[in-house]
Amino acid sequence: MNKTLWIERAKVFGIDELEIYEQLKVNRSLSWFGKKTDSFTTSRVLGTSLRAIVNGKQAEMALEQADDAQMDEILASLAEQGRIVSSADPAALRKPEKTEKAKSKKRFVKPSVEDIRHALAETERRLLACDDRIFQVGGVEWSEETCVRRITNSLGLSVEEENRF
Repeated sequence: MNKTLWIERAKVFGIDELEIYEQLKVNRSLSWFGKKTDSFTTSRVLGTSLRAIVNGKQAEMALEQADDAQMDEILASLAEQGRIVSSADPAALRKPEKTEKAKSKKRFVKPSVEDIRHALAETERRLLACDDRIFQVGGVEWSEETCVRRITNSLGLSVEEENRF
């Protein structure tokens, strides 16, 4: 998505201000049962939302896929929505503000799938060894997620945040 192009093109449709919010989630999980991998899942999901101010009124739209080829159709629809909004509440986007970049000194070392399997197998082994009455472990799981959020708007705001869990 060419954000600069979308912001510039929005003016053609009567959109006074435009904000683009993106959230990218990348997940990986592995579950272990009965001394073997039970499931392994990865996902990558990018969501995009647009917020427009048209004649002082706010319109919003969520997109499954922000495609530059559909830009005019999407912006026209967003502008039309803004024109028919009946709310009298004033709407505005945020201008850039002075902020300090906060960066964690901690570094998450992403383990390999083999390292995860080994850790899960070892966890299962230790659980089984805790008590003779334990004959089966219901399951052990590893899950990690990276979430990146970006906000860009026509007032010059451009911020990004990344979290890892």
